[in-house]
Amino acid sequence: MGEALGSRGGPGLAEMLLDRERELATLRAAVGCASGGGGAVIVLQGAAGLGKSRLLEAAQEMAHGDGVPVLRARCEELESALPWSLASSLLAPALEEMPAASRRRALRRAGEEAGELFAAGRTPPQETLEQGRVLRRAHALTWLTADLAEGAGMLVAIDDLHWADEPSLHFVAYLCARAAELPVSVVLATRPRERSGEGDLLERIAGHPAARAIELGPLGPEAVAELVRDALDGGGEPEMVAACSEATGGNPFYLRELLRELSLARAEGATLDASTVCAAAPAGVVRSVCLRLERLGAAAVALARAVAVLGGGVSLHHAAELAELGLEDGLSALEALARAEILRADDPLGFVHPLVAAAVYEDLGVSRRGGLHLRAARMLARDRIDLARVAVHLLAGGRHGDEWVVETLREAAMSALGQGAGELAVQYLGRALEEPPTREQRAGVLGELGRAEAALGRPAACEHLRCALELTGEPRERARRMLELGRALAVAGDHPRAAKTLEEGLATLGSADSELGRELQAAWWMSATLDTARRPSTLAAQAPAVAEWTGRLSHGQHQLLAQLAQQRAFEGGSAEEVRSVAERAWGAGELLRAEGSDGMTWSLVTGALLVADELELDIEICDAVMDEARLRGSPMAYATASYCRSWPLLYRGQVDEAAADAQSALAARSDGWAVSVGAAVGSLVTASVERGETAQPRALLESTLADRQIQRSSEYVLVLGAHGRLLIAEGRPGEALEVLLRAGEMLCQVGADQPGVLDWRVGASLAAGLMGDRDRAFELAREALERARVTGIARVLAAALRARARAQRGEQAVASLREAAALLGPSPPRLERAYVLVDLGAALRRVHRRAEARDPLLEGMGLAAAGGARALAALARSELIAAGVQPGARGADGPTGALTPSERRVARLAAAGHSNREIAQRLFVTVKTVEYHLGNTYRKLDIRRRSQLARLLEAGPRESPDRSRSAASR
Repeated sequence: MGEALGSRGGPGLAEMLLDRERELATLRAAVGCASGGGGAVIVLQGAAGLGKSRLLEAAQEMAHGDGVPVLRARCEELESALPWSLASSLLAPALEEMPAASRRRALRRAGEEAGELFAAGRTPPQETLEQGRVLRRAHALTWLTADLAEGAGMLVAIDDLHWADEPSLHFVAYLCARAAELPVSVVLATRPRERSGEGDLLERIAGHPAARAIELGPLGPEAVAELVRDALDGGGEPEMVAACSEATGGNPFYLRELLRELSLARAEGATLDASTVCAAAPAGVVRSVCLRLERLGAAAVALARAVAVLGGGVSLHHAAELAELGLEDGLSALEALARAEILRADDPLGFVHPLVAAAVYEDLGVSRRGGLHLRAARMLARDRIDLARVAVHLLAGGRHGDEWVVETLREAAMSALGQGAGELAVQYLGRALEEPPTREQRAGVLGELGRAEAALGRPAACEHLRCALELTGEPRERARRMLELGRALAVAGDHPRAAKTLEEGLATLGSADSELGRELQAAWWMSATLDTARRPSTLAAQAPAVAEWTGRLSHGQHQLLAQLAQQRAFEGGSAEEVRSVAERAWGAGELLRAEGSDGMTWSLVTGALLVADELELDIEICDAVMDEARLRGSPMAYATASYCRSWPLLYRGQVDEAAADAQSALAARSDGWAVSVGAAVGSLVTASVERGETAQPRALLESTLADRQIQRSSEYVLVLGAHGRLLIAEGRPGEALEVLLRAGEMLCQVGADQPGVLDWRVGASLAAGLMGDRDRAFELAREALERARVTGIARVLAAALRARARAQRGEQAVASLREAAALLGPSPPRLERAYVLVDLGAALRRVHRRAEARDPLLEGMGLAAAGGARALAALARSELIAAGVQPGARGADGPTGALTPSERRVARLAAAGHSNREIAQRLFVTVKTVEYHLGNTYRKLDIRRRSQLARLLEAGPRESPDRSRSAASR
């Protein structure tokens, strides 16, 4: 792979670019975007032979003329099973041309995933799929491309993208989604897929809003006539032109092959007319190419066939050996093939066009091809060529029950898993199963195939794992296979069968006092708690064993403790108990070190801490995960950590930061993030309501409420909770009450009716009060208070007391709010404290104690404004005015109040001294996005220099009592 486009020989560009004026103009504009600091994505789509490659060459000539560097590659059919082959061939030549110091600096700036791809040696085999690795590497390679594009811009030209390996396709998709914000224009050539489905990467690339897809059509009559006249020295009579057009369908490549045959026929004395065209028209390109090839002799035929089998990027040495030719004979054959425009005379070898390669390959026949592929595999393995290249030939080789073939494919599958290429691993193992393996090998192949399929969410995983289990007799190995099968069943949503299988695994093992036993326990616990029949007895059965653990814990024990922490939180355990178990599960970061930020067990710990109101530790853990995600360059892990952190930030009153985190998580949906979309939407909508916004969150909420997948998830209750808050803000309390009651029903049904999860009774009580139904409001508040007292969580208790106060009158309301305020001291900060203080000030004003109302209102307004809770700050301000206090002229928002959460976050990082690139890498956005946010910030704050940011941000939104004037003191 990676031939220099434009080196194929054959007719010039002008011959093949007739009828392509519109396409050329589009390419001209795309190259201009790159040279001007912007970017574009052009996808040329069409059947083989329509001139896509020639248009790519034209784009490159334009780029060279403008001084724009070009990264280029062409995909080969066989190399679709080579992980990262496209990405490597695209970027490696540019890196090799750089001075060593510059290359090291570029790779270091891009991240370790980029460096590992271009490091010497093979990726060590791994047994498990690194699900986050593909996107981490795609992210790193995009940064590397952006680095290479600095200064003059960049054109990325990729031909035959439909044959790209899947991991590289993720990189191309990631790059294309950001091309508009980079000085990079991407031009892709691809054929239509015969079959595509949901999530197809080619469709995702072509369908991206930033991409322009161009469907190439056949040549028109005038263009065909011009080519016929040129090829036949003016012999382009209308009948001849019509016959040529009909015979080739206006396909430029087919037309070229036909005209070649007609020219040869005329040179041999044949008379040319329409009937001659019908006789000469190839039944496919196969006949035309093979006739031309046969004229060159046996050595040329053998070499062409060897190159067709070995694929692109093959050396003459290996091609000659496979063709059973000496090196000198091979060189002579190559020269003849180059003159006949079948092979290029370059090193490495390759055909002048994919259709020529396909014609030679098809002419071999299935049996002969299979034998040559097996010979090629053994030859490459002997010479220690990359394992994936060996596996490519084994995929196409004949089936003979060869143990070496099976073991090589298994090794290649493990290597592919380590590189994040799960689809390729499944392909390798499926082929190994067809070989077939020996009886001794079969259980291993089935188990490895099932694990790889389970990691991809394939339905076939459970059946393959079950078959592997049936072939296994040794008890410990059977228990391990039951663990794999149980996990696969859980992923498939069959928790009753998963729990039953895992129970059998524990029974087979005989003792849970081992790492395998603990992993079985952790997996069983998760499935058993989701199985309504087993749920009641699950926690009680496990708690004693967990409590007895001492000393250094294994990863399995950390996992089990994380399960316990979350379950204790959702079952209403005390905050002290939940924190204790969560801290043991976290193990001072041992859990993160063991599974990395792309794991998910750490999120169970943060969820437990959130419910227990241990927000400071929750944020500390999320920060650690985000730091690790930055080091690994993992956008998915960063998105998950951002979503997890948004909730404790919201409850602490850091509303702007919470909104920015939720926005950051949801922005990753374009890259496939779908871990907790519903919960992230709930966080963002709630934060937006606190910020005094309703239009944007309404639009986001409408699309989320209609999402069937989110409706079926447990996160839907958080979406409903946010919906209830928004409806109250919109002045629709009746609808809000209905929605919140529905959320409560759902929580009760799953046994998670814990006020720390969602204070639905508090929200419902407030809605009922706004409707004028004071009795129902009081009853809902009373129930909320009863449940809150069981938890002992101050924030939850204060919210329930505040709801009761709103259903009370006069001094009773004041007493309830004073009790709530006493629970929430100034530290640690909580948004609920701001609400209680504002409600307390309002209640005091209503009982005509305006002097006492002033201080809680001012403090509540200051707390709300400082974190971005503008709706509450505005309410406090109106209450202050009603109490006879005129707040300061600056208002609650301060100089930075007009900034969006994202602008505020970027501005703070810039004020702290981070460069634009550092900010972009920290936030997993492009430099252009950072520049956009900073430009808006400078405009809104009326500043021109970066140094002015720190002073304004430090001033922030605040309201000082000495800047307020009491109406009574005037």
